[in-house]
Amino acid sequence: MKIIIRQLVERDLFELSRFFRNAYGEKSAFANQDFLSFYFSNSSQNEGKFNEMGFAAFFGETIVSYYGILHSNLVLNQGVLPIKWMVNAFTLSEYRGKGLNTAIIENLKKRYDTLGVISFPKESLGFYESLGFNTFQRSTLSRYIYNLNEDTFEVVKAINQDVGSAKILLPVKVSPSAQKIDTITSLRDFTGRSFNFHHFPEILTTYRTKNHFTSRYLNNPYITYLITYSNEYDSDASIIVVRKEKLYPTQYFVYRIVDLYGNCDSLGPHIDSLIAKAYEDGALYLDFSCFGVLYEDLFKAKGFSMLKADHIEILPQVTYPIENRKNLEFVALFSKTINVNDLSERNVYFTRGDSDRDRINKLEQINI
Repeated sequence: MKIIIRQLVERDLFELSRFFRNAYGEKSAFANQDFLSFYFSNSSQNEGKFNEMGFAAFFGETIVSYYGILHSNLVLNQGVLPIKWMVNAFTLSEYRGKGLNTAIIENLKKRYDTLGVISFPKESLGFYESLGFNTFQRSTLSRYIYNLNEDTFEVVKAINQDVGSAKILLPVKVSPSAQKIDTITSLRDFTGRSFNFHHFPEILTTYRTKNHFTSRYLNNPYITYLITYSNEYDSDASIIVVRKEKLYPTQYFVYRIVDLYGNCDSLGPHIDSLIAKAYEDGALYLDFSCFGVLYEDLFKAKGFSMLKADHIEILPQVTYPIENRKNLEFVALFSKTINVNDLSERNVYFTRGDSDRDRINKLEQINI
């Protein structure tokens, strides 16, 4: 029987959930059709409707290899650029080594103008480069940590990382005094607010609109987000999206900044307030990962410790339960519309809010 590669549509949801059950296990969120329907909805359109969800290799009626896509938009020099983030790449073990991943990506390249992927093994860098992707000199996301508690080192110990190194890299900081932050909890809170962000004309980043924040965060039934927002500097809005994340199976939790954007002058007081809130709430630390240097000086000025390369592994990454995991936060970008080889860390900005770097893995993670 011949293997056929084709695009998936909504009627394939059941077969896709069965594929994920085989790939990730029965307890995976991706084995749940309701979760998949939300996960693959197209938040890049105002309707937020379900849309195409990638390409798969079929053996008969069975999916044996898959690359999913999440729909989004980027902005560069005020021009909007649709992008498909490639996610959930997996091939069943008995079908590996047959070139299925390459064949699927070639189909994606024919169908879409711009593709991106965040998080993949170091061993895959050459694979993406051979297919025309820019891997940004093989750099990974940077990680900024504001350590609020000595118990952070218990977590370091729990994942078999070096506590001595952690104490040098992540000194415990005091919480600044700050005003209470204004939070957004529903679409009604967005009414009448300006979404004119400070313009960074030469930075390629996510096109952040009211619809983007509503569909991506406010209307997410699986994760509860804390959103802080300000437009006190006239047209220069600023926004921070935070997820309170439990470090299962411990009882500890952290404040993970999922997305952050806006004018530095406006963001600064928000970050101070967020640190104070995290401290009062009992969080171990604040954690922000991003690709690009846009806010590097701001976070250093606010007292965050910056982790790069292998040092990123010293604290748990996006895993459930927590584990000692290699840093996989590489970035690759392909486009027929812009010259991606002209891009570097200096003129791009991506966060965990992009691609699938902020998601649940198990259904028991819902809103915890």
